Amino acid sequence: MLQKNQQNPLLRWGSRLLSLIRGYFLAVGLLTTALCALLIYVALQSGPRKEALASDAKVVLHLTFDGTALEKSHELGFWQEALSQLTGKKTGIDVWELRREFHNIAEDARVRGILVEIQHLDGSQAAIEELREAFSLLIEAKKVLHFWSPNWNSKTLHLASIGSVISVPPLGEVRLGEPLFQPIYFAEALRKLGIEMEVVRVGKYKSAVEPYLSNTMSPEAKEMYERLQKDFHTHWITRLSHARNKSADQVREWIEQGLWGAQQAKEKGLLDQIQYFSQSKDAILALTETTWLSYEKYGLEIPTIHEDIGHHDGDVGSTQTEPGIAWLDAVGEIRMARNGMEEGVITPEDMEEQFRWAREKAEVRAVILRISSPGGEAQAGDLIWKEAMALAEKKPLIISMGGMAASAAYYIASAGTYLIAQPTTLTGSIGVFGMKPSAAAFESKYGISFPVAGGSRNDGIYRIGSPMSHEERQRMQALVDTTYAKFLECVANNRKWTKEKVNELGQGYVWTGMGAKEVGLVDELGGIQVAWKKAVELSGLDKTKGSVPMHRWAPSYDSLQSCLQKAHSWHECFPLKKMGAALTQPSESKVTQTLQGMESRLLRLQVAPVQAIAPFALPGFF
Repeated sequence: MLQKNQQNPLLRWGSRLLSLIRGYFLAVGLLTTALCALLIYVALQSGPRKEALASDAKVVLHLTFDGTALEKSHELGFWQEALSQLTGKKTGIDVWELRREFHNIAEDARVRGILVEIQHLDGSQAAIEELREAFSLLIEAKKVLHFWSPNWNSKTLHLASIGSVISVPPLGEVRLGEPLFQPIYFAEALRKLGIEMEVVRVGKYKSAVEPYLSNTMSPEAKEMYERLQKDFHTHWITRLSHARNKSADQVREWIEQGLWGAQQAKEKGLLDQIQYFSQSKDAILALTETTWLSYEKYGLEIPTIHEDIGHHDGDVGSTQTEPGIAWLDAVGEIRMARNGMEEGVITPEDMEEQFRWAREKAEVRAVILRISSPGGEAQAGDLIWKEAMALAEKKPLIISMGGMAASAAYYIASAGTYLIAQPTTLTGSIGVFGMKPSAAAFESKYGISFPVAGGSRNDGIYRIGSPMSHEERQRMQALVDTTYAKFLECVANNRKWTKEKVNELGQGYVWTGMGAKEVGLVDELGGIQVAWKKAVELSGLDKTKGSVPMHRWAPSYDSLQSCLQKAHSWHECFPLKKMGAALTQPSESKVTQTLQGMESRLLRLQVAPVQAIAPFALPGFF
């Protein structure tokens, strides 16, 4: 029998290695468990505690807006919610959730009013419109609705005009202006860098390529932007003049002056009171004879259910078996794939999974697809359109357009049974372009060359170091023409038109929802509520038997196990780098964002040169 010191050295070192590995994973497991426990504790402790109100309570709720009105219904998973709590950063204003909460508040007699404090509010015109429609539920329920902000602008004043009282502090301002379309043109900057953009396109209004080719607007682009500005301007004046009981000429006078001090704005009727926030609080409490309660602490013991927005079914693993309406989101730029954990991207893989779920789930009788996208890669749009068509052939598919549903996004929308847009939605842009960057000037400017070994005679389309030949340009033009013809065919079939008529309305022209309704590119104007009612109508469900439930698809990361099973990467389940970046990363300047957007766009064009995207996807727009 061998003594211990006579054992095989390999066995001895192997045993030590196994002990080290076992100890390592034990330590990692303990650290992971401790991290999970810490995140759970922080999420639970830092969140506001709901207060159960007495049946005879009388309260005014204090609601603060400090963020962006989201285009996408924003349901955070466990880790995303924990990250939000740790960083203290707002995840945005979820218009969908707010609308559902307002339905409950409208029926709660204990809530007499709401004081809305607007510190900062951003978002598309269509998202602000959705938010305004949500507040209309409280007005219809006779709730007192006051708005207060240190400074007002066109968007916030548009929202607040639905309320009873608009207030500003003594040194506050009202900054008004007409809608401004100001895309950034940077062709000369690219030329100074030694980059020339080679472009082929279909559609004289397809102006998404113009910033790469020129430093001035073309007459066609200017004509289109002026039409869009006119539509936005008319809609805003109509809404504000009606809400403030002023003539359209008076509202135009407000806009022409532009900047108003608090006292002057009150005298002219732009707002109602000059008050510090504490004074506004005291005023609404005295008016309603109530007590004060933070909106985050308000909770309903028995949430009510409403037909026009449905009650929530949950996510993929839901056991809901009642027939109802499915709600899906398509928000972001359309691409074949995303880069890592990149957000704000719509891919065929993601949408195929959602469409298949809605198509196969027996309880889903109709589907609402909420689209807010400037478009993107033509091939990706076509693949998503194909899946949307398969869904629409089996169940009614109602398209609800957000801030944008343009170019490849309208391509997808053309699969819908019924198309709905907000008046200020930007849509249409039926056109296609192909673009390739050429850095042939790099050698003379910087001494950088791009020699090639191998390759074919006609692969200049893919080489950054040389321009396209005449034959290569013809090949790309043929591909763009084929894509555009397919685009026209899809829209023509959906709208029951000829391809020639679609071509007249296409050519890359961008329409507002109002203009699109006039020419027949959409069926109706409206938002969430209009889409829901239409879906219920087309579903064939009997509303007399009760409210219609809403079914939701969403990847569920409510546990570590489900996250590891469903996430694209395990980094999503342990977002330590993301947490650190969120805690330490300074905000980027607008110029930096623009340059990074340009760089990202140029790199993607190397992979997917054929694009169907609206000009509004450019960095720095608005």
